[in-house]
Amino acid sequence: MFTKSTFRRGRAIAVVAVAITAVLGATGVVGSARSGATTPPAFTWPEFHNTADLQGVSPDPGISTANASTLGVKWMTPVTPGLDSPAVAYNATLGETLVYEGGLNGLFNAVDANTGHIVWSVLLPSTVFSSPLVEGNNVWVAAHEKFLYKLNAATGATECTASVKGGVQGSPVIATPPGGTTTIYLGAVGQGTTLHAAVAAVNEATCAAQPSFKFRGYPTNGTSIGTWAPFSYAVNASGRGLVLWGSDDPDCAVYAVDAITGKLVWRFQTLAGTDLDVGAGITTSAPGVNGFADGVAYVDGKDGILYAIDLTTGLQVWDWNFGGGSTNTNADTTPALSGTTLVFADTGHVYAVNAVTGVEEWHYVDRGALIDASPIIVGPAGEQVVAVGDFNGLFNVMSLSNGTVANPGIYSYSTGAFIDASAADYDGTLLVTSDNGFLYDFAPGGGNGSTPSTAVTSPVTGSTIPYPGRTMTISGTATAADGVSAVTVQLQKSGNRWLNSGTNSYGPGLVVNQATLGTPGGTSTTWSITVPVPKTGTTFTVLASAVGANGVADTSAFANPPGSGSDTFTVQAAP
Repeated sequence: MFTKSTFRRGRAIAVVAVAITAVLGATGVVGSARSGATTPPAFTWPEFHNTADLQGVSPDPGISTANASTLGVKWMTPVTPGLDSPAVAYNATLGETLVYEGGLNGLFNAVDANTGHIVWSVLLPSTVFSSPLVEGNNVWVAAHEKFLYKLNAATGATECTASVKGGVQGSPVIATPPGGTTTIYLGAVGQGTTLHAAVAAVNEATCAAQPSFKFRGYPTNGTSIGTWAPFSYAVNASGRGLVLWGSDDPDCAVYAVDAITGKLVWRFQTLAGTDLDVGAGITTSAPGVNGFADGVAYVDGKDGILYAIDLTTGLQVWDWNFGGGSTNTNADTTPALSGTTLVFADTGHVYAVNAVTGVEEWHYVDRGALIDASPIIVGPAGEQVVAVGDFNGLFNVMSLSNGTVANPGIYSYSTGAFIDASAADYDGTLLVTSDNGFLYDFAPGGGNGSTPSTAVTSPVTGSTIPYPGRTMTISGTATAADGVSAVTVQLQKSGNRWLNSGTNSYGPGLVVNQATLGTPGGTSTTWSITVPVPKTGTTFTVLASAVGANGVADTSAFANPPGSGSDTFTVQAAP
């Protein structure tokens, strides 16, 4: 997931160069074949960290310590760089399981979970930092510039929208509190010294603000206060529905408010200071679990302390000082909780802590890499694994029981670009996005071989060519040690329009097209794609990616600076 510290550290983020416009549209794709009708899967991941309590756990037996070492790339799809965590849900209308994820350029995509085919894509009016949330035939996603969208999960069509005061960077949660109605909860960051962020409570059916919800907890001392953390929901020992989140500095606190009225139930103060935000989600354990009658809320802070807070009273149960206290550790990962084991991360470490006592069980040293991605726990009891990505671009899978500290753990794969998003689990596969612009599906038996290479040879990059007529051919070469199985092509023209070669037209949603191969399956091949050309003239950007027989794709076109699979050229207007 996105964290504010990502931008505070000034890290380079490779973003596809598109101007964001307030255009919404949906499109199909001529990519790899769609999976067709499927039965509902046993395990999905419909929101950030899977459930409203943010425990981040799936008992999926398809991924375990017994087979994690055999993981590899099942498919990888170019969806443009993104920081949000994917959601996975079965769509009854289509009879397909879809992965939903958004990008830094405002694109929001639905991808076939079995094939990697983009089913539909819409262009939202601003960057998507927030992780999506799926409920029924709806998917909720927030654009950074103050709007929450309810989209049709099968088509991408907008059902309704809600405004949010302040920029949105955190992720929403859905709940039906006792005595209340089904509601989407979402927070925002403040803007400037006069606009303080709000907490939005939105009616699930209408997108209208819930009139009963009136949160007034933030101070109004002229300082910009808000939240960029994901929200969570729990019911305390009194049967009261609570919405929980952490706040920005200088407030640096954990809030629990009544889910119907917005009235403050309790506020827990962490160590206050510059950039000591509580950016992690609040993971909760229900009343009566692990011997705690009141339930517990767990959160790690940038102050270097892991807190266990009584869910009902807001009083501290225990704390564990992992980073020295009052020192910015950049700890903002939402803890995953399975049984009595709590897992979270900071710069260079993944920690497992006993959720009852606060005593460390193990820690994994990640060679100093910054970790912003929240760990998840997957697998059957006794064989569970922890999956987490880091800023070195590594996707690591390790044993929950002991951390398997021998680098790189049970399984590690380098994406070549930082991973800020938490992973998702779906029926024996793990899905994660990387800043290289690709959505990855890892599964037992997947590919781990060499990476293919791709080049665009015509038109020459940077060239300006005369109007060629109604169509023109873009061509290039590709190589792969185990054979080239496909070359995918994204073609964007001026005005934020992408080619759909199936309809021979350009639209506002992302499309991944298939090129024609000269020697399919060969270790070296030519490729080509014929595209329509507007008479008015335009600038084209080509992003081509060869895919090997092992499922691994060439990511170089999306690098910064881009590799030989990227090409930009201009076509003059017709005479």
